[in-house]
Amino acid sequence: HYSGYADAVVDYLYEAESVDIPAGTKDTQIPGFAYRQPVEGENGSGMISPELYNLKLKQNGQIMYGDNCTRFNGYGIYFRACHGSTYIVLSYPDYEGLVPHTFQPCFTDPDLIEYCSEFYINDLKNRLNAGQQVGREITSIDVSQSDCGNFCTCDRCRKQYKVDKCHMGEILTFANGIADAVAMEISPDVYCAVLSYFGTTAIPKKTRPVDNISISYCYYNDLHKYVCYAHPFDGSECMNGNQTVSNAEYAAELSEWCKIATQVIVWYYPGTWYAFPLYSPNVFRMLDDFRFMADCGVYGVFVDSSQPLPDDGIISYLELRLMWDPYVSEETFEGWIHEYLTILCGPGGDDLFTYMKSIDDSRPICCWTTHAWSNPAIRVNFDFYRSSFDEIVALFDNAAAQAETELQEHRVINRSLTAYFNSLVASYESMYQNGTEEERETYRERWNYFASNAVRLDLPLGTYDYDLASFDLDNVHPARICDAGRYGIN
Repeated sequence: HYSGYADAVVDYLYEAESVDIPAGTKDTQIPGFAYRQPVEGENGSGMISPELYNLKLKQNGQIMYGDNCTRFNGYGIYFRACHGSTYIVLSYPDYEGLVPHTFQPCFTDPDLIEYCSEFYINDLKNRLNAGQQVGREITSIDVSQSDCGNFCTCDRCRKQYKVDKCHMGEILTFANGIADAVAMEISPDVYCAVLSYFGTTAIPKKTRPVDNISISYCYYNDLHKYVCYAHPFDGSECMNGNQTVSNAEYAAELSEWCKIATQVIVWYYPGTWYAFPLYSPNVFRMLDDFRFMADCGVYGVFVDSSQPLPDDGIISYLELRLMWDPYVSEETFEGWIHEYLTILCGPGGDDLFTYMKSIDDSRPICCWTTHAWSNPAIRVNFDFYRSSFDEIVALFDNAAAQAETELQEHRVINRSLTAYFNSLVASYESMYQNGTEEERETYRERWNYFASNAVRLDLPLGTYDYDLASFDLDNVHPARICDAGRYGIN
């Protein structure tokens, strides 16, 4: 399933004359993670039966919403944190942020802690009076900080920072105060969800979360270190030396959070993200990532993926299966990839798998983040695309020729566009600017194929508005259509 693209939302049943289920069969499965929610699941709300859609995906975060909890027994799941205190803090008289997410309030202010505690407790009492119950509809409240890295520098906060050597000490001072009040006034079973994110991923030297604190740890980008999506989350394969992109410190932090906090939820950020046409998947790292999170004892996973490309849809499918069972064998995992590609694209799925595996095997030996803190050019092996252009074209041509339906052919062509684009960028100088007439003609034919289908299928290119149908190849490098301004022209 990939709700972002209608052509990839498929219910598939294998054909069989009969399915024999032995009498007395009882199957109980315990998922690898208790809380499971991909952001794509939230897009199912526009479907005829969003609850059934989410149930099929075996994700339970979305089932908690709405009025159908009873129908699906969707009770008792603790939610992730997501800047929940922001708008409450805005109403506090001494906070001068003016607009959300400009800077953090003074989290060590005892009056602010009391103010927010009263707000949450009153809200919980109203919910209880309305018939909701702790442990069913009421499981957690979101007390997490604003979405910014501008922290308070008052004397009290600086003193707390000296004690804990990180800003998370200030956040926990705030959250612990609310959690203690909620435990006393409402129930110790109501968790207070806190983000460990963008300045607050580090473990405080002294301050510890109380029992009813839930930590939402973000494998994202902190104020001074960035997460690597080129290598497994445990950090074992990240490059050594002084570099800002690595999983080593994140892995150590997550492991420690799982030791000192009662409950930890991970935010996972896969996908292509920025510079869309420069497709750089991390599909083959996902099995290691989910195993590592399970080994750490993570309670749940929320996947926040920016997936603008059809190529990325497979991430949504695999993350859902790995949330349920993170300990499948590598053979089984790759079998899922084969199956996904074959169901969507027909017999040519094997050719698409060959392409995916080849770009993964040839990926650059470096660490990079999928977000805006790495130049996207370093995550693509342009030498591979330059030397393999003919083979790449042949793989996609063969896959399209084997399609059994027009829809399968459409999917193959759609997924060929990023392969064509990377190859065209890599080969521009060698084939078009400095190549023979025959090479220049071949290049232009392939450009026209890419450009016409990119327009027809609405391939997202970034923030720049280029008319691909009349693109001036003689004077403009095709790489310019990427969102290069974010990184500098080089």
